[in-house]
Order: sequence, then structure tokens, then C-alpha cells
Amino acid sequence: MIGITTTKNNRRVLTVDSYIDVDATLDILPEYYDCMFIRANSPHTAATILIGISPVLSWKCSYKPVFASKALKGRMNTAGFIIDEFINDINEDKVQDTIDRIERATFKYGIKPEITRSITPNQLFARICRFMLSRDIKLVEHRLIEKSSLGYINPIFEHYHEMGLFHLRELFAFEETMFEFGAFRRDKFLVKQYLCPKCNHSHLIYMECCPKCDSSNLRLQNIIHHFRCANVSPESSYNKGGMLICPKCHRPLRHIGVDYDRPASVYTCNDCNNSFTTPVTKALCCYCEHESLVSELIPHDVINYEITDEGVRVLTQKGITFSQFVNLYDNFMEYPNFVNRIRRQLGEVYGNKVFTLVVAKIWVFNDKKETTKIKESLQGEMCELFLGHKITYFNNIFYVSKTSVTDTFEPDTIRLFRVELSKGISRMASKIEPGEQICYTCNTTNNTDRIPVDQFLRELEFVGAEPDDMYEYTETGEEQTQQETSRISLEEEQAEELNEIKKKKDNTVTHYRRLITLLVVLASVLLAIAALAIFFLA
Repeated sequence: MIGITTTKNNRRVLTVDSYIDVDATLDILPEYYDCMFIRANSPHTAATILIGISPVLSWKCSYKPVFASKALKGRMNTAGFIIDEFINDINEDKVQDTIDRIERATFKYGIKPEITRSITPNQLFARICRFMLSRDIKLVEHRLIEKSSLGYINPIFEHYHEMGLFHLRELFAFEETMFEFGAFRRDKFLVKQYLCPKCNHSHLIYMECCPKCDSSNLRLQNIIHHFRCANVSPESSYNKGGMLICPKCHRPLRHIGVDYDRPASVYTCNDCNNSFTTPVTKALCCYCEHESLVSELIPHDVINYEITDEGVRVLTQKGITFSQFVNLYDNFMEYPNFVNRIRRQLGEVYGNKVFTLVVAKIWVFNDKKETTKIKESLQGEMCELFLGHKITYFNNIFYVSKTSVTDTFEPDTIRLFRVELSKGISRMASKIEPGEQICYTCNTTNNTDRIPVDQFLRELEFVGAEPDDMYEYTETGEEQTQQETSRISLEEEQAEELNEIKKKKDNTVTHYRRLITLLVVLASVLLAIAALAIFFLA
């Protein structure tokens, strides 16, 4: 049964006992009810109903109080953290108290109802934060949750991750960006986790493997050192019929410390019989089944954080700051989408073609040689400078990508791209602050490289110790621009000369190929004539 009832305090309640998509139901408008009540005794049914009347996902139910039957308390897993109160009857006093409390918090923070459903992960994250503010909660706490994606995670974010609405990497990018803009403030460090480099989940199985064949079928045994003949070998080589007999001098070993000692232990692989002292430790992800070295795992700090006053303003008044360029420039992408695009490109098969990807990282150093936030005005100008490329901004780094699909690797393509980058950042030198430097470096890979995609992506997160090019702040930038124009013109001329040389070389090769083909045809004709002559003469 689905209907709207009125409490003793004249509050209108949307009561639902089966799934309904409220947003798609034309005769149910948001002004018809003040809160929602899930009337169900099954946790599965209640969780299904909650999807259709979610105060986070549904725009008609956005941030409104939601109640559920008391029989469900403690049985709904992470979905239970979306429920404001578990009640027996909608006329209970705490129903009115909860509605009043949420309305006060909504007014306090200036939270307005949504007018559409959330589409992107960042929109979802922002709505979760607004939902928490509507409950007067500014502290985002993490808990150890069994079977969760990260072990330690905020239950509300985990609830929507279980629904498959975002990738963990997108959540990390959102949090880092909000920290960067001062919207979040670190409150308490909980633990450092190590995550799967492919999917970022934390449920890993650790295995000690043979360095030769990668098998984990190992046995550990002691090494015996025979004092008399100085033989050192595994204990199994001494075991003869239950006695310790030296395999080198064939003398029995009776007393440890007198005849022999055990200085160390050694691993032996049961599959290939390889012996070694230190196995290779690997981690197998229980979620995506990706196997990686322990050194390749991604460290992640679990930190409780608080939504700051600036965060409240960003979330409720002006929207998410870091995505403003998405709507303004066609070439700007949010960082998670930029990374996913690179992952897809490097995973595609282009036949016999060579796919080359160059990602430039542009950043600004302050007088302490620390990266600093690139001003939004400067970001906007760089969006216009590199209109022909995909670009993004994350963690104080501005990224520009260039792709090329050719028959062979083309170093001149990379050379010309570097010239374009040097031109671009030279124009920005007068727009940074005194004492600052604007730098860039390039990371290059192609589909024939053996560099793992995850390693390439990790390298993108850090600036280079020695930039490919850099410019210091200049008041006008005229002198530097003139020098740079002269230098770049020379580089362009050199690049053009190289292209001309390459074209001439290609033309020469083509002529030789045609000449060889012609000679082969003539030889074939002559052989055929000779064969016919011999035939008739015979």
C-alpha cells in the first residue's frame, strides 16, 4: 500500500510498503508530504523501497526525513544509516522531534531541495554531504564494516558504493579536491591501509611465492652447517633413514652445537625445487582477482574529516567549485574521468598501429619549491590554450594529454608537443605570483611498452624533480616571451627540417622499392622467355 497519511501533529507522511520510483510517479509531488515511512518487516524489501524514495538519490524526496519499522533496526546493514528513526507508529513523539530537527538544520545551512536526480559521482558525493548537513552532521566518520569495500569507510558512502554508483578512485579524487579547496578539514587519523592498485579495494590475500615460478606451494626447512666438512645445505639433504648423515662427507651428525648448527632457514618450492631464503610476497585481491606485488599496493590514510564553513558554502551556495570548467570547456574533464579515459585507451587494440600517449603535467612552484594551487583564472586560460587536447586539474597539477595513432613510433610528434607546451607556459609566466615558477614535464607511453597501466597512472600523481621546461615570474613577460619565441622558432625549424629529411628518406625508400619490384618482374619475364626457348629448341 502506498499513500499519504497525516499524523496527530498534522505532518503528512508518504507511507510505502512496496517499491515505487517516486520521481517517475506523476501524481506524487514533493509538496504533498513532509517525510517518508517504510512499512516493511523484511530488510531486503525495505532496502529496495529505500532506493525509490531515497533522500539522497530522489529529487522529490531530497533531504526529507525517512522512517522505517522498528522491526528492521540493526538488520539493514549500511542502508540503516540512511534511516533517521525506527518507529512502531507515525504518531510517536520522536517522529515530530526528528522532522523539526531536520528542518532546523536544513534552514541553518541553507540546503535547498534538488530539482533533478544525481548523474555524476561528484554530484552524488555532494548530495551525501548535503544530506549529512541536513542532519546537522559535519563530521564524516569512518567505521570498520565487515564485507565493505575498504574495511574502514563511512557507512553512507559505502551504501551507495554497494549499489555500484561510483568507483572508489572517484571518491578519493573528490575528497582530495575538497581538502585542496579547504572544504574539508582533517579531524582524526585512524589507520593506514594498503589497497589493490587496480580496483582500490582492501580485501587482499597475501601469498609467499617462489621467485622462479611464482608458485606459492612452498615448504620451509632449516639449513644445517656441518662443522667438520663445512657443508651447508637444507636439512632434507641430511635426512637418511631418520638419521642426520652429511651428504658431503657421509659422517653422522649427533650433537647440535658440537657437530653442527642451524644458522638459518630456507624455502623450497615443491613445484620447481628452487631453494631460496626470501620469497616474493604478493597480494591477491578478493574483489577483482588482480595479483600484484606488495610493493605495488597503494597506501591510503583513513581519516575522519569535517565539513568546514567554506565546504558548507561550496556545497549549498555555489556548487562544486572544481567542476566549473566542465560546463564551460568541451576539452576539460574531471580527473577520475581523465584517468579512466587513459586506462581505456591503453587497453584497446589498434591492430598493427602504434598508439602513443603523452601526458604533460603543469604545476607552479612557490619560493619554497612547494607546489601551489594554480589560480582558477590561470586554469581557464590554459583550457583555452590547449583546446585541441583533453585536460584536467587535480592535486595542484594541470594535465594535458595528446594521443597519436601511427604505423610506427613518431618521436617528432612528441617534440612538437613539447614546443607547444613551452609556448603555453611561457605566456603564463607573467600571470603567476612573484617568486613562483611555472613548470612542465611529460610522461610518455604506448601500447607496445611493457610499463603497466597502473604504474603509468601512479607516476602521473607526482611532479618531476627536474622539469622539462620552466619559467620564472616576470612582471610583463615581454622580454622572456621574445627570447622564448626565438628559441621555439629555432626548435620548430629544426623539427621541420627533421620532417623534411624524413619525407625525403621515405620517398627514397619508396623509389627503391618500386625499382626492385620492376627488376623482379623483368627477371621473371626473362626466365619465362628462356624457359619457352629451351622448350621449343628441345
